[in-house]
Amino acid sequence: MILRKLSAFAAVLLLVLSPAVVLAQTEDTTNDTLVEETSQTTTVDESTTEGTTTIAERVAARKTALGEKLDAKRESLLLRKCEAAQTKLVSLANRVQLVNAKRMRAYQGFGDKFNGLLSRLEDAGADVTELRAVLSTYSDMTDQLGEEFGQYEMAVSDSAEMNCTGDPTGFEATLREARQLVKGLKDVIADLHDYLRGEVRDAFTKTMNAYNAASDKATTADDSQTDNASDTESDSSGR
Repeated sequence: MILRKLSAFAAVLLLVLSPAVVLAQTEDTTNDTLVEETSQTTTVDESTTEGTTTIAERVAARKTALGEKLDAKRESLLLRKCEAAQTKLVSLANRVQLVNAKRMRAYQGFGDKFNGLLSRLEDAGADVTELRAVLSTYSDMTDQLGEEFGQYEMAVSDSAEMNCTGDPTGFEATLREARQLVKGLKDVIADLHDYLRGEVRDAFTKTMNAYNAASDKATTADDSQTDNASDTESDSSGR
């Protein structure tokens, strides 16, 4: 009975990992045009902004990573439009924060359910060595995603709050970093979804199949012993 309950619980849990369900719980904010309007990309050294505490420090680090000066046409365009864009960026920053929090709750909620099922399987006598390793990797992946979400939130928030007319190059550098982080997030999320539907699903299936086989073998052995005992008792009574 314990086995059947575990199997039913796992079936429902793994259904949650279908692409449609996962994506429904993780609303996409990576196509916001305000960030995508920055037409160029720059390789950002994440260590240049790590550990800094003020917008000015972070913007200065991004300008260093940018490594170029804006041409007069681009600077003039930013000076004319950046303040209006910041009004929309404030709304975007708020939305990004809410959606990212929702995503992390979903992924961490999956992890809590997985670990709960692992404990139940272990208590039932299943070998969960491989499954535990897979879930540890899943936890590391969600931690990485949380860090990158935080970097993206910060870049969008900084672009909304900084003095864009006083430092158009810094504004450009911050927008470029936000755009690059969006692209990186898409890859990290895709990898995480693949891992959920691949390694995590396979590890649960393998663990439960092995437990099923061992349980069936033990049940068959018990039934055989019971039958043999009954036959012996019948023979003794006949004599």
